[in-house]
Amino acid sequence: MGGVSWMGNGTGAERRARLGAWASAGGVVVFTMAVALPGPEHLRLGLFLAVATPACLLALAFVLAAKTLDESPNRFFFFYGWNVATVALISAAVALTGGGKSVLYLLYAGTLIVAAAYYPTAVQCLLGAAVVAAYTAAVAVDGWDITGAALLVRTSTMALVFVMTSAIAREKDRIARESARRASLLTAVTGVARDMNLLEGDKVFESVAVALGQLGFGRSHVSLLDEATGTYRLVHSKGVPEAYTMSSPPSTAGIVGMVREAKGTIILDGEGLKDYLVPVLNTPVEAAALIGSPLWVDGKLAGVLVAAGQRPGAVGPEEVEAFELLAGVASRALEGARRYQEISESEARSRYQANHDDLTGLANRSLLHVRLREALSQTGPGAPKREVALLLVDLHDFKLVNDTLGHGAADQVLSLIAGRLVECVRDSDTVARMPGDEFAVLVAECDRADLGSLATRLLQVVSEPGDIDGNSISVDASIGIAVKSAGALGNDELESAAADLLSNADVAMYEAKRAGMRSYVVFDQWMADRVRRRMTIGAELPKAVESGEMSVHYQPIFELETRAIAGFEALLRWSHHRLGPLAPAEFIPLAEETGAIVQIGRWVLSQACAELVALRNLDPAWSGLNMSINLSARQLRDPGLVDEVLGALEAAGLPAGNLTLEITESSLLRDAASSQAKLAALGALGVRVALDDFGTGYSSLAYLQQLQVHTLKIDKTFVDGLEPGRAASTELAVIRSITELSDALSLDTVAEGIETENQLAELRRLGCRLGQGYVFSPAVPPERLPALLWANSSVPPPATTANAVAL
Repeated sequence: MGGVSWMGNGTGAERRARLGAWASAGGVVVFTMAVALPGPEHLRLGLFLAVATPACLLALAFVLAAKTLDESPNRFFFFYGWNVATVALISAAVALTGGGKSVLYLLYAGTLIVAAAYYPTAVQCLLGAAVVAAYTAAVAVDGWDITGAALLVRTSTMALVFVMTSAIAREKDRIARESARRASLLTAVTGVARDMNLLEGDKVFESVAVALGQLGFGRSHVSLLDEATGTYRLVHSKGVPEAYTMSSPPSTAGIVGMVREAKGTIILDGEGLKDYLVPVLNTPVEAAALIGSPLWVDGKLAGVLVAAGQRPGAVGPEEVEAFELLAGVASRALEGARRYQEISESEARSRYQANHDDLTGLANRSLLHVRLREALSQTGPGAPKREVALLLVDLHDFKLVNDTLGHGAADQVLSLIAGRLVECVRDSDTVARMPGDEFAVLVAECDRADLGSLATRLLQVVSEPGDIDGNSISVDASIGIAVKSAGALGNDELESAAADLLSNADVAMYEAKRAGMRSYVVFDQWMADRVRRRMTIGAELPKAVESGEMSVHYQPIFELETRAIAGFEALLRWSHHRLGPLAPAEFIPLAEETGAIVQIGRWVLSQACAELVALRNLDPAWSGLNMSINLSARQLRDPGLVDEVLGALEAAGLPAGNLTLEITESSLLRDAASSQAKLAALGALGVRVALDDFGTGYSSLAYLQQLQVHTLKIDKTFVDGLEPGRAASTELAVIRSITELSDALSLDTVAEGIETENQLAELRRLGCRLGQGYVFSPAVPPERLPALLWANSSVPPPATTANAVAL
């Protein structure tokens, strides 16, 4: 306990011990003066009794009421009196029991042992000197009946006991201090280790810094090495200049560089500090000792833990052990932080990939749906009403880019267009890529008046040419727009509103595609009604034949001069059980889109061939009639077309020369080589070919050279222009050219859609031989054909028509 101030701060027991020591010294002095006074023997006995009585009373009080006295604010007076009485009592007892002959002097040794065990060194020395003086005085009072040598031996013995006890006490105190110090260090380390799993990385480093402060290190920092740049940075620091924390010093600088080189703990103190400079500051560290230990992550050196002590000897074996334990804790914290970062980045990547398109980086359909819900959600009852717009951008014929330039170039085009779309919208808007070649633009707060200009701008930037691998590529687009008001909606209502907005925009986009390239259409309810009607028709197309709702009607093809019937064109009709009669223009294109036209066309072919045979059997005069059947592009691509036609002819017993297949130029364009091969095979069988809508395409003359065409059909659009007051030189010139070309090539010409006598007369004048239209007869059901034929024949009908067949 050396070095502690006599009356300095301490525990209550220490303060009482110090007061007792001074009281004992004072008691020895007072008693020595008392016994030195001359007087009778009874005076010494009286003094003894005067000392013994309060000593006994105080001892008894401490025994009976120790706790009460210890907690009393006047406890120091009791303790002082007790110590004075004890020393005085020993001195009186020695004097009264023979002085130098008395063996009670050994009690002084007990007092000295207690003093050595509990009192500060200075007080111990003072009390020891006082006890020797008191004993000498007691011997002198009793007549000095002891030799100087004996007195010296006795006082030396007491001094030796005192010194030995003091040494033992100091060693015990040192061990206790070291044990307490080690316990404190381990407590600090275990506290940090215990909290490591409960704290985030930076909090763990902060806890490590607090623990280092408890170890006596007022300054510390955790540094992470960056081997790629050859620098390190401070991720946590305490008591370090801000300029240092904000810098990125070289990883070879200072104690960090020394630890990195040694890959172990480095301690600097004394002269070793003079070469240590804080990197970037070039300022000596104000510290008495420095220590640094490596931080390991997955077996690799990842950083360094550094601390500075302000007092000499701050880095002892215990501190080094605790510091390295804390470095291990920091290493595990770094590993945990690294794992957490990796997991967080992986989760972030997964979330990003789940919500974004891999190619363009735009939001995908899933994220667009989330943004739709957010935009449609009204924030509160007092919030201003706003409208949300969704624009769907569809690229035209993008498959051609894939087929001609490859998927790589197509992906570049999509990425280029995605970037252009993003540049056209506000930061608050969302551009998303839909599956395939569609994009979506969500305008969370729109002005309807501005939507048209936005759509126009989007169409413009999409169509601008782009350089892809040295090729200038441009694509066109159509845009469907839907608008919906935001509102205070529940989850189910939000889901429904978002789905409606997407569906409506898709419907509008379909209408825009029908309108032509570079068009935009804003959704209207009638569009949805038409789509639902199309869906109903499309769903019931495959079973319409089996249910008996479909039938084949026949429109006569007649000679313009004589009005005699030369044949019929088979036309499909559908009387829907709920929607009523459907126009062919409404369901035939849909049948072609869905592929149902192949099965339906096969049925029409069979019906028409059988019907013509039935008519031929009914009257031999009708054996020269011809049956024309339209052939769709889908049917023309069907590999089994030739076999199906041959099978229908054989099943009905119809000569191939009485069958004409009508095709359009657009159907030939889909797969010209395959179409020509099939038509050549049918021509070899004797089947005739008619080129429908002739004059509306661009390559008809080439087909006339390549195919065995027998008939040219003049499109109704040209016939319409033959009305008086509407006739134009273009229509006349086209029809005249077609008839002249037919005559030159020995082909028949059939004018479609003749509705008036004026048109009929003009066509006869232009040299057209055959025609069809309402001016003669609309398409009629099969049971009316015999009557129609007999009505336009000079031969009267037979007496009975029992053998007539109507299919």
